Amino acid sequence: MVTDIFGCTATDTVSVIVNQSPVVSLGADTTFCGGTTIDFDAGAGFVSYLWSDGSSAQTLSVTAGGIYGVTVTGANGCTGTDEVIAIATPLISLGADFAICDGQTASLDAGAGFTSYLWSDGALSQTINVTLAGTYTVTVSDASGCINSDDVVITVTPPPFLELGPNQTICAGTAVVLDAGAGNFNYLWNDGSTNQLYLASTSGIYSVTITDISSGCEATDNVSVTVNPAPLVLLGPDATVCLVPQLPLMVVQALPLTCGMTEHLHKHWMSLPLACIR
Repeated sequence: MVTDIFGCTATDTVSVIVNQSPVVSLGADTTFCGGTTIDFDAGAGFVSYLWSDGSSAQTLSVTAGGIYGVTVTGANGCTGTDEVIAIATPLISLGADFAICDGQTASLDAGAGFTSYLWSDGALSQTINVTLAGTYTVTVSDASGCINSDDVVITVTPPPFLELGPNQTICAGTAVVLDAGAGNFNYLWNDGSTNQLYLASTSGIYSVTITDISSGCEATDNVSVTVNPAPLVLLGPDATVCLVPQLPLMVVQALPLTCGMTEHLHKHWMSLPLACIR
């Protein structure tokens, strides 16, 4: 009932019918022999069926373990849902997908107790060793003839980049800075130091290993440092020398001289070159 501003009222009714949702049951979770077929029946009397694999029949046949669900629609348009877990035997698990570092080897183990093994690479053993990225599958069978399979995805992570550069030659008394590169790394030099930078001042081979903290992958590099000795300069022992006083230069008036007089002057004034004037 509603009342307006003038006090007038009006009444109306409506009927609401709640339709019952259809009830569907796939039964209890079940275990079956792998390699055989197991059927699930959603029951008759529904308008439509939709299974988790996209099929639309009343029944679903499966040969592998997993979780299977169905949604049914009744004549009143309401829907109902159920799901069931089917476990195939023998039970086998290669574990979760994982990553390895480039150059490492991963060992995959299908587990003991099976009568046969068949890996995707053709191996027939319980375990295989792999170094490459990819999806690896194994199929096993037990004494009852039941078969089952599992797979695992392996990713190969490249090593961190590391480059110490070319070999170095320095002079004695100097040093060169070696840089292992910045990043989310742990550093370990051959002398046990753990810094990114290393100061090298002596001849030798210097190596460093860096570890990517997120992936655990490592890289190693080394560089040779040669220290050349400084050149040796020898000026000899200390020495004592005498000072020679400078003799004054005498100006001799040019006169006609004989060769004999020139020789006489030359003996007394060695710094005055004379010529025989004729």
